[in-house]
Amino acid sequence: MQDSEARCIIWVNRGDSEATKAESRRTFRHSDVRAALIARDPSLGAIYHSLYEYLIDGGAHPNEHGFMRNMQVLDMEDGGAKILQIYLQADQDELERGVRAVGKIGVCILMIMEKMHPDVFQALGISERMPRVRKGL
Repeated sequence: MQDSEARCIIWVNRGDSEATKAESRRTFRHSDVRAALIARDPSLGAIYHSLYEYLIDGGAHPNEHGFMRNMQVLDMEDGGAKILQIYLQADQDELERGVRAVGKIGVCILMIMEKMHPDVFQALGISERMPRVRKGL
């Protein structure tokens, strides 16, 4: 979007209608975003893609892995089974993975923004803090 006002308008208007939503999806396909990031910084593109795949595998889009991980099968007294889908996790490991993922995504967004606005990041002293922010993620 950085070099195209037209793409900015498409993104801002995404929620206006089904047509603008479809246009936004065509304009901002994951493969195109990833390619743009890789062209600018291959390691950042790899981080972005890794986080994207992690979220997809965790159920961001319906898929067997995310569905099965959040499914519970209960044996019934009559010999049958009841299948439950868990939408709000109480599992500590799941919650911790979610919190870590949010941190990683936040740092990835900062890294992308730093590529877009390096002068601002330098002037505000954010660039020098980034290695510390990234540590442990």
